[in-house]
Amino acid sequence: MHDPLRLLAALTAAGPSAAPELCARLGISQPSFSRLVREAGGGLLRVGRARSTRYAARREVLAVEAPIRVYDVSEGTRALCDLHPVAPSGFYVEPLCEDVDPGFHADLPWFLHDLRPAGFLGRLAPRRHPELGLPEDVLRWSGDQVLRYLTVAGSNLVGALVVGEQAWVRWAEQARAPADLVRSEHRAEAYGRLASDVLAHGPAGSSAGGEQPKFAVSRVAGEEAVPVLVKFSPPVASPEAERVADLLVAEHLTHRVLAEHGQSSGRSELVFGSDRVFLEVERFDRVGPARRRGLLSLAALDAEYVGSDLRSWSSSTAALVRLGLVGADAHRDTRWLERFGGLIANSDRHFGNLSFFARGARVTGLAPAYDMLPMAYRPVQGELVDRPLLPPLPGPADADVARGAWTAAVDLWARVAADDRVSAGFRRIAAENVDAVAAIRSVVDQLPG
Repeated sequence: MHDPLRLLAALTAAGPSAAPELCARLGISQPSFSRLVREAGGGLLRVGRARSTRYAARREVLAVEAPIRVYDVSEGTRALCDLHPVAPSGFYVEPLCEDVDPGFHADLPWFLHDLRPAGFLGRLAPRRHPELGLPEDVLRWSGDQVLRYLTVAGSNLVGALVVGEQAWVRWAEQARAPADLVRSEHRAEAYGRLASDVLAHGPAGSSAGGEQPKFAVSRVAGEEAVPVLVKFSPPVASPEAERVADLLVAEHLTHRVLAEHGQSSGRSELVFGSDRVFLEVERFDRVGPARRRGLLSLAALDAEYVGSDLRSWSSSTAALVRLGLVGADAHRDTRWLERFGGLIANSDRHFGNLSFFARGARVTGLAPAYDMLPMAYRPVQGELVDRPLLPPLPGPADADVARGAWTAAVDLWARVAADDRVSAGFRRIAAENVDAVAAIRSVVDQLPG
């Protein structure tokens, strides 16, 4: 007699397996194996057909009922896939439409990577949801713990995916009656209160990534509500806080420069409170309070399909183009942004700072540029470190993007140098950087084409 528990134990040890592997492991014939599969009942997951059939032992996720449905709310609501937890860890993705692939994943599926709590707001998640009993350090959360968070508190995260019915119900309630409305004429006062709240671990809006302190609201002007992310400076009472405020102004100017030089960029406004500077950026993953747009970061795409050493945005997007996952236009625009970022001293071009619009788990195009600013001048451990800018020199392979990026970078530094909302010290740095970037013009002019 062969006990079906032996089959489940073998699968728990080995993970998803094919029938011949399991027969050899258990020392049984194919007919005996087929009988064990029948007797295992609901404890067994069977996927695929014929020789591609694989088996896995189901497992439980604490306080989460499986299977877990993932919804795409970009165009109304549609079911994207079901997640089946399998032993010893990970999940099987069962597609419910054509915009996601079936398969086993050792952790949460890659297209949910961007929903993990991260950055300034993400670190507040354990304190905002103590009922979940999750560790204080979100970087230590397992995939199962992230899933628990998503199904309870994941109704208003980046992009258009909502995990689980409970989170979907909360999303629908928020879409019907948004609670985070701030009238345009009241922003300065309201944003001051919200900044104090979020710093005290109070209401923080959605969990958008990034280390800059921020919160999420919807700005209301007339009858229109526009979802925005609001970054804010410390009280401007020290050179270090003044520098953070300078960089928020520079980021706002960068949005303007990029748009005027033909690049897709976020739209922003500056709001000046009694002692803080606020940068209000319209969310391009939202279409009003009730609709959302799918978004996938380069970090998520690279981890699943490329596995690069994260050397540069363009090396990763080049690989994604070769795989047919990203278009050539998106790769070219990425190269332009990468060169521009080097010329404006953006030292924070990590793979979470470039994203793509998506339908389900399919890329549809490059999203607008964001978090593009002279981060090399941000205070380090409370001190100003003002290094001279050494503009990277272009090569012949950069000819199609270098001229435009160079012109835009000179434009940006000139605007920062002339803007009286920027401190005198940083205007001086910007003026020096105009000269530094202008000095490589002879190299740019020698490029072919």
